Amino acid sequence: KPDAVVLISSYASSAALVKEMKKGGYTGQFVSVSFVGGKALADELGSNGPGVMVSEVVPFPWSKASPIQGEYAQAMQKAGVPDRSFGSMEGFLAAKTLVEGLRRAGRELTRAKLVTALETMRNWDAGGFVVSFTPENHNGSRFVEMTMIGAGGRFVH
Repeated sequence: KPDAVVLISSYASSAALVKEMKKGGYTGQFVSVSFVGGKALADELGSNGPGVMVSEVVPFPWSKASPIQGEYAQAMQKAGVPDRSFGSMEGFLAAKTLVEGLRRAGRELTRAKLVTALETMRNWDAGGFVVSFTPENHNGSRFVEMTMIGAGGRFVH
């Protein structure tokens, strides 16, 4: 009877495990890592979703608390995309980071110049989200935030 179960799997198998354990009477906490795809997990869980926690590596996409969140919301609205998600926020941040790397690489762009520009990007503020790379570390960020699936599959943080 563990107090918590950490899910490190696809959304389908994670949801199946949560549903079966809840059906069997488990009342502990479920926690998943971000690559599960929070929205897909919430959709698959349906009424079994509330209370399941998911770690996220990007800022909460439904908030406008930081400049990057506001810029993302504005870009999504301008593009006519009604649904925000952690995945599209991650893509937005990746694109913004690549553009900054291209800017730093200069006009005579080569692969080597782009790699160097990115690998020397230290503590670049993308609007309240800090990005750093080195030749040895290509993670880009150490940001982690916990979210929880709420009623109706909506996320809260």
